[in-house]
Amino acid sequence: MDVSKVMDMVRKFISAELEDSEADMIGPDTALLELGILDSLSMVNLLSFLENNLGMKVPEHQLIPENFATPLAIARMVCASTESPLSDGVD
Repeated sequence: MDVSKVMDMVRKFISAELEDSEADMIGPDTALLELGILDSLSMVNLLSFLENNLGMKVPEHQLIPENFATPLAIARMVCASTESPLSDGVD
């Protein structure tokens, strides 16, 4: 799983599902929770979207706010959950 691909999926979800017209402005380190872009319900919907589209399941112990703090954190959580090597190119 490619971290950049997952981050793109997160941005597309935010743009489409949350009707956020500024989704293009969301970078890897955008504070999604702090800025109110994601709340608890949208986190659940995003997780369901990612799991359904990627055919994977995030373990319950990974479902902590820190893993949803930024698009990069979400992507790394998803990639770790697929047990694939991370190939993010993002530090």
